[in-house]
Amino acid sequence: MAVSPDERSRLLVLTSTLVVVLALGLQGLPAFPGEIRVLGGWGLSAIAALVAARAFAQAARLADGPLRLRRFWGRLAPAAGLLAAALAARGALAYGVPYADLAATGLLGATIVAAGVAVWVLPTTPRAGYDWLTFCLDSATVLVAAAVFAWHFSIRFLVSGPAQVGSVGLVTLGLSAALCVFVVVKVGLAWAGPVDQLAVSLLGLGLLGGVLAGALTTLPFLDGSTHVLQVSVPVAAVLWVASAYRQLGVVPGRHHRKHSAHRPFSLLPYAGAVAVGTLLLVAGPDSSREGRIIVTCAVVLVTLILVRQLSAFYENARLLRQLDASAQETRNHERRFRSMVQQASDIIVITSPSGEVSYASPALRQLLGVEPDAELNIGHHFHPDDLDDVRQRAVEVASAPGSVSTFRARLADASGQYRWLEIVSTNLLADPSVRGIVSNARDISDMLHYQQQLAHQATHDELTKLPNRALLLDRLERAVGADGGLVSLALVDLDDFKAFNDRLGHPVGDGLLIGLGRILTRCAGEGHTVARLGGDEFAVLMPGRTPEQSTAIIQSIITALETPMVVDGYELLVGASIGLAHGATGEDPSELIRRADVALYAAKDHGKGRFATYDQELDRRSVQHAELGAELRQAMGSGELRLMYQPIVSLPEGRVSGVEALVRWHHPERGAIPPTEFIPVAERTGLIVPLGRWIMREAANQAARWTTNPLTSSVTMSVNVSARQLREPGFPEELAGVLAETGVEPRMFTVEVTETAVFESDAGLAALRGVHQLGVRVALDDFGTGHSSLGLLRSCPVDVLKVDKSFVDGVTGTAEQAAIAISLVQITNTMRLAAVAEGVETQDQANTLFELGYQLAQGFHFAHPLTPEEVTGLLIRTAAEDAKRAAGYPHGNYLPAGVLPDVPGPGALTPAVERGALPTRGARHRAA
Repeated sequence: MAVSPDERSRLLVLTSTLVVVLALGLQGLPAFPGEIRVLGGWGLSAIAALVAARAFAQAARLADGPLRLRRFWGRLAPAAGLLAAALAARGALAYGVPYADLAATGLLGATIVAAGVAVWVLPTTPRAGYDWLTFCLDSATVLVAAAVFAWHFSIRFLVSGPAQVGSVGLVTLGLSAALCVFVVVKVGLAWAGPVDQLAVSLLGLGLLGGVLAGALTTLPFLDGSTHVLQVSVPVAAVLWVASAYRQLGVVPGRHHRKHSAHRPFSLLPYAGAVAVGTLLLVAGPDSSREGRIIVTCAVVLVTLILVRQLSAFYENARLLRQLDASAQETRNHERRFRSMVQQASDIIVITSPSGEVSYASPALRQLLGVEPDAELNIGHHFHPDDLDDVRQRAVEVASAPGSVSTFRARLADASGQYRWLEIVSTNLLADPSVRGIVSNARDISDMLHYQQQLAHQATHDELTKLPNRALLLDRLERAVGADGGLVSLALVDLDDFKAFNDRLGHPVGDGLLIGLGRILTRCAGEGHTVARLGGDEFAVLMPGRTPEQSTAIIQSIITALETPMVVDGYELLVGASIGLAHGATGEDPSELIRRADVALYAAKDHGKGRFATYDQELDRRSVQHAELGAELRQAMGSGELRLMYQPIVSLPEGRVSGVEALVRWHHPERGAIPPTEFIPVAERTGLIVPLGRWIMREAANQAARWTTNPLTSSVTMSVNVSARQLREPGFPEELAGVLAETGVEPRMFTVEVTETAVFESDAGLAALRGVHQLGVRVALDDFGTGHSSLGLLRSCPVDVLKVDKSFVDGVTGTAEQAAIAISLVQITNTMRLAAVAEGVETQDQANTLFELGYQLAQGFHFAHPLTPEEVTGLLIRTAAEDAKRAAGYPHGNYLPAGVLPDVPGPGALTPAVERGALPTRGARHRAA
C-alpha cells in the first residue's frame, strides 16, 4: 500500500524520537557491556543523522515553493549524510581502525562547511549604513548571550567533567555553536526568503540543542565514558526532522515573515540580554548578600531600560503605522482620482485666460484623436458657428474669480463629425493648486438624439410615422391663427378595416394603414399635414387652400383608392369614407374638427367609399338624428314600434313557407318613419342592441301564437340580427332563453345576418356557431353585396343563402347578367344549402328563377310586409284553397261559408292580401 509524503514525514519524526530514547537508554543501562554501549552509541547517532538526511532529501523533493527553496534543503541532506559518516568513523576508532580519527575529523569539518554554505545562501534583507551597524550590534549581542549559555550548560562540563573531550571535540563543538548562532541570527535578524521561518528556527534550535545537550553527559545515570556527540546528535536530529516536516506542511505564500506590522524590529537581542540577566540572577556570584543585591539591581535596571526602549519602539511603530496608513490612504485617493480622471468619459481641461491648455484629460485627447504628448489647440476643433460664443464665454469667466458659465457647443471628433458638448467652466485662477480655468464637459450628442426621438415619438404615429392627433391639433391651431388664411380639414375612415384585420391578420391590417398613409401623403402634396388619429381614422389638414382645391385633393384620394393595394401578396380593393370641412382664420379648431366629423358620418350614411362636405343641412340632420335617437329610446317603451312580416314563398306555386320579421315605427306626430331613417340612428347610438332584443322576443311570441293553430303552425320565423347585437356577449344564451320562454322550436326559427356582420368579427362568427348548435337556422342576407367570400360558406355555419335583389334583377336579361344568380344556386345545391331569391318583382323573374333551380323566393311580387293578422288570414286562405282543391271545387273559387268553421270569407281579407295570394304585377322594393 502506498504511503503519502505526509505519513512518511510523521514516520521520520517518530523514528528520530525513538533513536533518542534508545541512545539515552543504551548509555544509561549498566547491564550492557562497554563495547556494546560504545558501538550502539555511535551507531544510533549515525542512524539519527541518516534519518535527518532522509527528511532533508524529502523536503528538497516534495516542498512546494521556488527552486532555491528546494536547493536549500537539498544542500542540508548531504551535510547530514557527512555527519552520519563522521559518527560511523568515530565508532570505528574505538575498535582501532587505522586513520579513523583523521577520517572522523575531516568528515565533521566537511559537515560544518556544508551546513554553513546551505545557511549562507539564504537571502537577506538589503541593508545600508545605519542598518548594518544595528545588525552587527544585534548579532554580537546574540553571539555573546549564546556563548554564555553554551559555556555554562555544556562546554565547561566537557572540559572539566568526567567525559573530557580532546582539542578536536572542542573545536567541533565551538564551530557547531557558532553555526547555530549564525543560523539563529540569520533567521531572527536578516531573514527574507522563501524558507519557512519556523522551519529554519527549528534547524538553529537543533544545532543549539545539540550543543547544550552536552550537559546531559553529567547526568548520574549516564556512564562517564559517554561521548557528547552520542547524546547531542540524536537530540538535534529530532528538531531537524521536525523542521523538514514543518516545511512540507507550509502553503506557498503563507510562510512566516520577519516581523509583523505591529513589531517592525527583532526581539532576539533583547531576549538574549534578558536571558543572560536571568542566568546571572540564578547562577551568579553568591559571595555576599550585598553583592547579590547589587547584581540584582543592575539586572532589574537593565531590564527596565530595555522595557522602556521596547515601549518607545512600539509607540514609534504605532505612529509609523498611522503615518503609513495616512500616506497609504493619500496614495489610494490619488490613485483613485487619477484612475477616475483617466477612465472617465467626461472631459476635464485646464486653460489659461488666453486659452493655452495646461492639462487635458485622456477623454478629450481620445475624442479629438490627439496623441498624449502632442500640443493641443482646442479652438481649432470647435464648430465655426459656435466659436464666437465659446470665446465670449471664456472672457466672461476669466473676468471674475470664482465665476461659472454653462453652455453648449459642437466639437469635431477624430472622424470629423461634430459632437454636442455641455461645458461648465469655472474660474480657479486664485487657487494655487490649479491657477487656471477648469472646464468640465460631457458629450450630450446621444442624449440630444434620444430627446429628438422621444419628441418625434410623442408627436408621430409609431406605425405609419405620420403626425398624430397632438401634432395635428398644434398645426391646426397655428393654421386657424394665421392672418387671412383658409383652412380645410378632411377626416378619412377606412371602410371594413376590422374585417381585413381579423380575417387576414394584423400584419395585413398594418400594411393597409401604412399604404393608406402613403396614398394620402402623395395626394395631399407638400405643405399639407396627413395625420393618423387612431385606429383606421386619418386626417388631412390643408391650410391655404380654397374649397375647390381641397375638394380636388379629396377626389384624387378617392381615385387613388380605386386601384387595389398589394399587401403581403394580397391584392386588396379598399374604400374610405371622407368628411370634408372648410374654415377660415379665427375659427375654433375643435369646431372645424366637429364639422369634418359630421361630414364623415354623413358620408357613411350614404354607403361605403363616399365623400361628403359639411354644410348647415348636415348639422340640421345631425340634430334630427340626435332627436330621433332620443325619441326611438322612448318609442321602444311606449308601443310605437310594431313588427310586419313579409312572406317567403315556395316556387312555383307561391305557397308561404316562412316570414321575415321587419320593424316599423309609427310616430304619433310624424306618422310612419321608414327604417332607412331610424335603423342607422339606432346603429350609431347603440340602441340597435335593445331594439334587436325587442324584435327577437316579439317575433318569437308571434311565432308561438301561430304554432297553436294547425293551419298556421308550419310557418318559420326569420329575424334580422345586426353585427353589433351579434357581438354582444352571451347572445346564443339569450336567444336560447327567449325560445325556451316562448316555446318555439329552434328549427322553426332563423337568424339572418349580413356577410359584413360575420366578416368583421371573430366574436360574431363564434356567436353564430353557438346559435347553430341550438338548432336555430342561420341565413346570410344580401349575399353578394358585401365581401362575397366563398370561404365564409365553409367557416360559417350557414343553412340559408339569400341572394341579393341586384343579382335577381338580371335573371331575365342576358346570360352575363344572370351568371351570378346561376352560379349561386349551383353553389347552394352543391353545399346543400337553401337559396332564397330576394326582391322578386315580376312573374317572369319568378318563372326564370324556378327554371334556374330556385325553390324559395321573396319580394313584392308575392306580398308586401303584412301585419300578423294579414299573415294569419293568408295562411288560412291557403289552407282553405288546399281543402277546396282536395274536395274537387274549381280552382280559384272559394268554399262556401261554414265549410271550414274558422276560415273567414273573401270579404274578410284585405286587398293587399288578395294581391299577395294571386300575384299578377310588380311592386316597389321591400322595406328593410
